[in-house]
Amino acid sequence: TLGSNLRYASKQYSTDDNSDVANQVFQSYDAYTLVVARVAYGIDKNMTASLAIVNLLDGEFYSYYIAPRRSWFASINFAY
Repeated sequence: TLGSNLRYASKQYSTDDNSDVANQVFQSYDAYTLVVARVAYGIDKNMTASLAIVNLLDGEFYSYYIAPRRSWFASINFAY
């Protein structure tokens, strides 16, 4: 199984008059595009292994704090 999603968020302001125009710094809320990809393989009827990559394009942006860079997660699921 293959899956992915794309999330876009535009620039966010933390003041009522939108006067905070700083980007790429602590306490700013940058616009960003985040891509997540996942592949899963059914080993047998009850077991599935999967790998997911978050922030596939390795974008750097701030959402108050700096957002995590590219990361991955692996899992094995067993259902009985």
